[in-house]
Amino acid sequence: MMKVFENPAHLRAAINDVKNGTNTAAQFDRWAYVGADGNIYTHPTEQGAMRFAGTHGIGIFTLRADYDTAVHEFSSSDETMLRTFGKDHHEAAKIKPVMTLIGPEGNTIATIDAWASDWTEAGQ
Repeated sequence: MMKVFENPAHLRAAINDVKNGTNTAAQFDRWAYVGADGNIYTHPTEQGAMRFAGTHGIGIFTLRADYDTAVHEFSSSDETMLRTFGKDHHEAAKIKPVMTLIGPEGNTIATIDAWASDWTEAGQ
């Protein structure tokens, strides 16, 4: 599954609309995805963006940091960068989250629990 997300330009305009009583968000497509060339493309509907991302997009990996109080997710097309970032953050964190690396299809690739010092590959 490709990663589809809300268009940042639409979100900024929507926040501005709430503050100023304007309607500028309608000028921007609401949904976006990363194309195979690395550029961000937009579409007015989530279903349309998902369809185009599936045929024209690149796979996006997700790093999920699960703390007791909140879950944070970081996305990138670069799996190695997310692994490095996750491990470095885990080593430096005072409160260590459970970290999960998720593939473009939604499958778990690897995890680091609160007591681990390195990634454990899924299925091991």
